[in-house]
Order: sequence, then C-alpha cells, then structure tokens
Amino acid sequence: MRVGCGGEDRRIRIDILDRDMFDAHPVTPEHTSWTMALLNRLDKLLGSAVMDRPVFTLSEIASPAKPEPSPLLKDQEDGKFDGLFDRGSYRPSELFRQAQIPLAKPTVEVTSISPFHPSIYEAPQYSPLARAAHVEGQVTLTLLVKSDGHIASTSFLSGNPILQSAVAAGVAQWTFPGVGQEVHVAIAFKMNCQSGRR
Repeated sequence: MRVGCGGEDRRIRIDILDRDMFDAHPVTPEHTSWTMALLNRLDKLLGSAVMDRPVFTLSEIASPAKPEPSPLLKDQEDGKFDGLFDRGSYRPSELFRQAQIPLAKPTVEVTSISPFHPSIYEAPQYSPLARAAHVEGQVTLTLLVKSDGHIASTSFLSGNPILQSAVAAGVAQWTFPGVGQEVHVAIAFKMNCQSGRR
C-alpha cells in the first residue's frame, strides 16, 4: 500500500498490517501507534466501516453490461459456416441455436403422502451428485412417526440409492401433527431433459 507522509510517498507491506491486526500472537511492530494513526486516517478519508462494505455494489453485480454480439457469432447463427461441415449430422448454425435455449431445471415433487400430511415440510433437494449423474426417478418410503410428530425411522421401498440419501436428509426435517404411526410417501425426481431435440 502506498500512502503520503510528510510530502513523501511511503510504502507499507500489507502482510505487516495483516500481522499487526489479525495474528493471534502478533509480533507488534515498534511503531504500532503510527499504524493505528494511518488506519484512522484511512477510515476518515474512506468513510466509517469501509472494510465492511462490498467492493462492488449489488446493482453492478445484478445487471452487468451486456457485451456487444460478436460478428463471428452472428455469422455462425446465420449459417455462413454450414458449408464447411456438409458431411456432419448437424449444421453448425442449428447447434448454435440449440445452445442458446436455456436448459430446464431439475425438479423434486412430493407426489403422495398418506394417510397424514406433515404440518411442516419441504421437498428434498436434488443433490449435486444426482444431478451430475443425471439420476432421476421415484423414491417410495415409509416413515414411522412418533407421537410428538417427529420422524422415528425411515424405511425405503424403492428408488435409486443416491436419491434415497437426498430424501433421508430432507424428510428428517418434517414434522407431523402428532400422529404416532406409519406414513407412506412418494417423491419424484425429474431432470427435465428435452430428449430427441434436433
């Protein structure tokens, strides 16, 4: 860091400031008072709690400037390079257009709960591992509910083991209105991939 001091520029190594402020067992520099005076001066110049403010404002992050479209990509979309790949199954322009279509997000839906519905519940999360492996399908299970409404045990009847892990973590948070018996649940995991798109 470079700071002005008595008409001269001084350089301060950041690691010294870090050690002085954050080390659990600092080797306090000889001129700690000078360091603190510098930090107070920076605080006055930059405003209070400057270290707590984000480097970028939320508006900059939320809506970055959209770059100008590349003329090369425009030519690609218009099919100007299709003739170079006349033996392929797909035209490059068609592949480019398909790549612009956003993919549908995977969904998790609780399709049935009987004979009692929980008073507090959310659908389990689609685990990153299951999404990466494109695992989908239905998971069926039986919950043994204690008299206080919390889950005593979970028994899986069907479903991929990766999905069962996600379900076990999700249903552990469910609470029922004090039924004290078995509840049957079915949960569907769908990748929502559009097959056969050309």
